[in-house]
Amino acid sequence: MDLSEKAVTHVGHYEVERILGAGGMGVVYLAVSPSGRQAAVKVIRERFAADPLFRVRFAREVEAARAVSGAFTAPVIDADTSGDMPWMATLYVPGPTLAEQVAAHGPMDADEAWQLASGLVEALRDIHRAGLVHRDLKPGNILLADDGPRVIDFGISRAIDSDALTQTGVVIGTPPFMAPEQFRTPKETGPAADVFALGSVLVHAATGRSPFEAESPYAIAWNVVHEPPALDGLPQSLLPIVGPCLAKEPAARPTADELLALLGSRAHRRRSGRAAPPVRTAGTRRRVKASVAAGIALTVAAGSATAWALYPDPPPKAPHAAAAPGPSAPVAPAREDSAAIAPAGWARWETPIPSRISHSDPRPALHRCLWTGKDVLCEGESGIAQFDGATGTILPTAADDAAGAVTLVAAVPATGLVYLTLGSTPEVGEDSRTETLAALDTRTGKFRWQRTVTVTAGTDAALVGDVLVTGDPNGNVIRAWSAASGEPLWTRKFAEHGHLRLLRHQAGLLVEGMPKGNEGGAEAVLLRLSPSDGKTQWQRATHGRFFGIGGSQDTLIAMDDLTGPPKGSSTGGLVQVSAADGKDLPDRTAVQVSARAVASDSVVIDLREDGRLRAVDLISGKELWAEATGADPLQGPVLQDGRVYVQTTNGEIVSRDAGTGRELWRSAPRRDPEQPVTRGGGGVFTLIVRDGVAYGASSRASVFALSPPR
Repeated sequence: MDLSEKAVTHVGHYEVERILGAGGMGVVYLAVSPSGRQAAVKVIRERFAADPLFRVRFAREVEAARAVSGAFTAPVIDADTSGDMPWMATLYVPGPTLAEQVAAHGPMDADEAWQLASGLVEALRDIHRAGLVHRDLKPGNILLADDGPRVIDFGISRAIDSDALTQTGVVIGTPPFMAPEQFRTPKETGPAADVFALGSVLVHAATGRSPFEAESPYAIAWNVVHEPPALDGLPQSLLPIVGPCLAKEPAARPTADELLALLGSRAHRRRSGRAAPPVRTAGTRRRVKASVAAGIALTVAAGSATAWALYPDPPPKAPHAAAAPGPSAPVAPAREDSAAIAPAGWARWETPIPSRISHSDPRPALHRCLWTGKDVLCEGESGIAQFDGATGTILPTAADDAAGAVTLVAAVPATGLVYLTLGSTPEVGEDSRTETLAALDTRTGKFRWQRTVTVTAGTDAALVGDVLVTGDPNGNVIRAWSAASGEPLWTRKFAEHGHLRLLRHQAGLLVEGMPKGNEGGAEAVLLRLSPSDGKTQWQRATHGRFFGIGGSQDTLIAMDDLTGPPKGSSTGGLVQVSAADGKDLPDRTAVQVSARAVASDSVVIDLREDGRLRAVDLISGKELWAEATGADPLQGPVLQDGRVYVQTTNGEIVSRDAGTGRELWRSAPRRDPEQPVTRGGGGVFTLIVRDGVAYGASSRASVFALSPPR
């Protein structure tokens, strides 16, 4: 189970006082050291701590933050990146973020903005002297303390002389505060990009808006690259600072040292809140209209075919554009902290994620969504929510008031039953916990049955026909329950294994066991058990972690031989196994695929870490097609009825022909412009396609349904 603030009383030698905030990647606590010093302790969630690549990235974040020492940054005072629960402690800085301050109290006056600029420039000087580029300077990453601002969050910073964390085709940053080169050639981003972001931040602080305001992230990107900034309302005293920072070419911008000299000159400082008159130039920034945006594209990576079509939502009529809106669908009621989002384009509905199931900062996020037969049930960090499939209205369920985490196991659309676990949090030092296994009838919103399970490390569960199976990974116990009544059927202990994992697949009850002392993944064994009594039907050795990616009741198609090095994505050999005896099927291909791949009877669709899709014939091993799509690798593709569906990092849903790779349609983007445009920025495993309708979760904290033309 994922970490919860209730479960943490100590992190290292720090005593936790309260939670400061939580996001998709971790939780930040206010904690106190034995000496009484307060610290902000960032603890990584268990599911990310188990990812070797994420650990490397987190360790680099710690290294980057440690490398910077200055009056206007929050210093790292302690960290543990190699333990079971990676964490980092920085000096606690009481005070709101700049984004919160402007939202609550409005723009700063000229003198306040000048002082803010002085502190931020000094922070950038220290960051750049340490050989780093922040790459995501924005109001949400600036804390306002009594003695000046603090720049925080070095999660996507990188060394000036290294591109180890930058991939071709990957755009990282927050659009309103990104520099032109971050869109055009992200691998060449240097210190000048932070200076450009500084200019945008100061405009936001002094006017309450971005200098490149637009209706969508793509229109913002166009404005950043091609249009002059809108500086209407900016105090005159800030123009000599902001203007040079927002130069389109990096070489034309001042360095942090040059800005400090300018800020230190009293000749340029004016203690005045008078606004500058509207700035008009021959190339005055224009809004990107739908009628002209269809022909505009912005290449975002050198040497890559990846491009963004720039259009507002809904997009214009183009070869892959949305059709005209149909009759308006009802809009779900707004929650207390967010306005309802009106449908547009192909949209049937869009509903904000209720805050009770996700407290992620800055925006709520989801882990998984299931189709129940007529509704969509989604899992957040602290509960589930059921959305009416026709209207998006949130329906009440008996699980809404559950204490602790709720994890979805499986749904049976024919009956409307959903199986789930209701987690509890063990006390510190306890070796076991109790969890509840339950069947929820989504048509009535009531539990059909509930059973209590005692486990050591959380419940792993899967549905196999009419049997619900639960595994205790570290307790080496597999239990079976009647899916209809919840009555216990059988229990089996695997004393010879150090760790167990259930595989969810049509080919039957599959369990992977790792030998004691070698839980890392090598020399494992895959067993098929009888659902009726738990006896072993066959077993076979595996070369590493085994991921089922497709097949049927007769055939298991999987990725074996996981290498999992810190660099690059985890890939392995494609194996095709008979479900009857566990033997390899003859004359089948042995291509390399990733754990994100999905397969039908004839083709496997693989999604690479860089968002590139490729299709391989299962018999011949021949590559059928490969296309750069910008797909979010955390989402994974959906393969159904000869079509492959992906959700892009830009918030679009894209459908392609699985046999040819031809793009069939592309939805309008759904993305929060304040969120970094980076891979894995959306929800996880949330895309569903049923009867021509696509359901998904967006980074603007919503669940939506859209109906593209057939």
